[in-house]
Amino acid sequence: MLVLAKAIPPVVGGIEAYSAELADAYADSGFATTLVTPSMTQRLRPGETVSRSKHPSSTVSQLRAIFSTLRRLCSLRKRKWHFVHATSWRMCLPLMMLGVRARLVVTVHGRELTEQSRLMRWLAQRLLRRVNLLVYVSDATKREIEGALPSLKAVPSLVAWNGVSSAATTAAAAGRSVVADTDRREPLLILSVCRLVKRKNLPFAIRAVGELYRRGVPSFRYVITGNGPEHPALLAAIEELGDAGRCIHLAGAVPEPELWRLYRQADIFFHPQSSAHDARDIEGFGISIIDAMACGLPVVCGRDGGPSEYVIDGRNGFLVDGRDLEQSVDALEKLMMSPELRLTIGQAGEQLVRLRMTWKAHVDAVVEELIVNA
Repeated sequence: MLVLAKAIPPVVGGIEAYSAELADAYADSGFATTLVTPSMTQRLRPGETVSRSKHPSSTVSQLRAIFSTLRRLCSLRKRKWHFVHATSWRMCLPLMMLGVRARLVVTVHGRELTEQSRLMRWLAQRLLRRVNLLVYVSDATKREIEGALPSLKAVPSLVAWNGVSSAATTAAAAGRSVVADTDRREPLLILSVCRLVKRKNLPFAIRAVGELYRRGVPSFRYVITGNGPEHPALLAAIEELGDAGRCIHLAGAVPEPELWRLYRQADIFFHPQSSAHDARDIEGFGISIIDAMACGLPVVCGRDGGPSEYVIDGRNGFLVDGRDLEQSVDALEKLMMSPELRLTIGQAGEQLVRLRMTWKAHVDAVVEELIVNA
């Protein structure tokens, strides 16, 4: 089978991470898998994994990506594919331009369709009405897309949750490296891991942490990792806090070993996302949230988008309104003041993702649906 993707890690992003994990999962399920991006072609025998280190760390423009992929597909056009899985709708274009005959699956994440001009949404609908199966990463994504593009309701579809990243599974197996609370000398660590974009709602998160400081919550620090266009807004939000801002650190993009060390050392994962741009930009799923849960971290995340489907408020995490400061601060404070609650919530989240959020389950659902609709 063939996986088409615009990019994979080390390029940062949820769709990029999804693309690499998906190709690995198909190969692990016994498929002879070929992964094609604009920058590379890699063939995976059953059980092999994608060589992420061979991929460039930056992406190309959309137009260049389409034509680069088209050139790579030309050498493969005579092969007979069991099916093709495109990890975003634009990657259908080169396939259809070549007239490749194969069953086509496309994953829909959210904003790559809703955050488009009228012309591009028209083109997306024209393309996607011709595919054999649409895979939505959450019910929230499906509702959002079908509301914006009603003609897609007629296309066969399924909702399949993403799996936990392979790196998170490895980090979880290594165990948490936190200090027992009775022996604690270090401040509690609140962690956010994401691209610095508007829907992640990080200026709000910074204000919430500032309110914790004003409430006199004992020693803690807040680390935000990632890069993105919201970086200046975050610096301004930290500066507005005055002394309270000294406990906040913008770490930027950190190497993977350091990132997973932070996951293992953190006490709470904070991701108060909210819909942005008139609700057209939603958090489709939230891979970093389930990675945190896999590492045993209690999570506090926003109600908007996909995370509300797997985070059960008060049981395996806390759901908050990303516009209600007091609600978010109360949830954080409750966890910070109770080691027992952090442990209980963290264990419940870890159990959920271990049992229900695997890439094998994701690809099995796709293959089964293709068989049903054959």
